[in-house]
Amino acid sequence: MKAAIVKIIDLGKKDKMSKKIDAIPLSNILKHKILSVYYLNKYLNIFAKEPLTYFLLQFYQKN
Repeated sequence: MKAAIVKIIDLGKKDKMSKKIDAIPLSNILKHKILSVYYLNKYLNIFAKEPLTYFLLQFYQKN
């Protein structure tokens, strides 16, 4: 588990979203929580699809 967390942190530093991060066998909520804690300005602190969809619609109503 520790190695997976370290890998998430290292990959998160390199790019915003990566298939390599998605391939790590931990829950998406945990992975994105780790990324949002370490990289506050790069990753949004919303982990569920419904709230994310709501906020995206507030800013991008045309799409």
